[in-house]
Amino acid sequence: MCQQTAFTVASIGLRVAEGIQANKAAKAEAVASEQQARLVRQTAAMNAQRPLDEGRERIGQYLAQTGQSNVDLSRGSPVEAAAKIAERAQRDHLTALHGGEVAAWGHKVDAVAARARGRSALQGAILGAGMSLLGEASKENWFGGNPRRSSHAGSRTFIVPYHGL
Repeated sequence: MCQQTAFTVASIGLRVAEGIQANKAAKAEAVASEQQARLVRQTAAMNAQRPLDEGRERIGQYLAQTGQSNVDLSRGSPVEAAAKIAERAQRDHLTALHGGEVAAWGHKVDAVAARARGRSALQGAILGAGMSLLGEASKENWFGGNPRRSSHAGSRTFIVPYHGL
């Protein structure tokens, strides 16, 4: 094995190692994105509870104020007003949950993309290394057959094989 072949094999090893490292880094990035997605969901769930709590408090205050004015709380506009407060609180609650889900989805997409980048880097490194190895094998005549002349030795003629039609 000549020195050039040794350098080629070392280069191939480095290329594969870089691909493996890129794949590991992408996997770590994907794990971080998935953790971020979980954190965003948990934060949204906690934040979504606030509008419900505030809505209950507003309904309680409204009913207390309305009750002090000797209004029948069982029908009419006090019930409708309390329902509107509850509806607004529920809408704010769902909006907060939805925002968390949208943000979490974005992080999940980032995780999938990172894993794809990692696989691509590893596959590219392996394919590139294989092609380099095949090229070196061909150049060094590892597979036997007629030895090729190097471009530095002797004639520089190019022959096109012709096998007829």
